[in-house]
Amino acid sequence: MVVWFTASWCGACTRLNLEEIQASNRKIVWYKCDIDQNKYTLGYCGLKQIPSFVFIKDSKFLGKFTSSNTAAVIETLNDAFN
Repeated sequence: MVVWFTASWCGACTRLNLEEIQASNRKIVWYKCDIDQNKYTLGYCGLKQIPSFVFIKDSKFLGKFTSSNTAAVIETLNDAFN
């Protein structure tokens, strides 16, 4: 599972090609967390910037990552889930 932290006003978030990211690994279940609707969740996860991602597999925390680079996000997801 991946939790994607984003906001509607975030320019860096809109630069991500989420369709390409999700297509790179169809086994991942995605959850979107809008930080304007969930104000404390980003900080609770130890993150300070968006877009950010938290990776969880088999109920275990795998890591967190912040980037607006589509290729970097795909590479990080592949490393975490393969």
